[in-house]
Amino acid sequence: MKLSPQPYNEKKYLEAAQKLQNLALSNPDLFRNLYAEKPITALRILDTSIRFPKKLASLFALIWKQASPRFIVKGPRGGGKSKLLGALGFALWFFKHRNIVDMGGSLEQAKNVYNYFSGHCYSNDAILDSIPQEPLLQRTVSDKGNYFKAISASPKAIRGPHPDVLFIDEAVEANWARVE
Repeated sequence: MKLSPQPYNEKKYLEAAQKLQNLALSNPDLFRNLYAEKPITALRILDTSIRFPKKLASLFALIWKQASPRFIVKGPRGGGKSKLLGALGFALWFFKHRNIVDMGGSLEQAKNVYNYFSGHCYSNDAILDSIPQEPLLQRTVSDKGNYFKAISASPKAIRGPHPDVLFIDEAVEANWARVE
């Protein structure tokens, strides 16, 4: 039997791509393997409403590739900084198995970033099922043993094991005299 090349059929291609994506979404390890180097694509699959303007996408990529050990992000209120931290925190936690602490200038600010982070956890049943315990603000542990936790800026909250990544969000809200 001789096989002849078939012309490109966009509909069949899109159907096959959708089947592969659905298969990946049903298996967290497969999803990790397929999207480990494409975290923004993965986040867009998990949350179709997520937007990454060019500047935020570039910043995400620089931090993801660890272009520098420290980053300071300055922008207007409502500019997406906390949403960026939640998305980046999820990607580093889920794909690179990093231990992450999000220290907000206040507990409310820490909760904002955590809500963005946990939104990604809850966006897919297979990912949620792979988390050994219900995601908690104080500590969400992955199936690989790494954690994400959100705390307010205080001397007591920051004590403990050193994370791989520390986010300091809304640092201007913190009472640094208490933290030092």
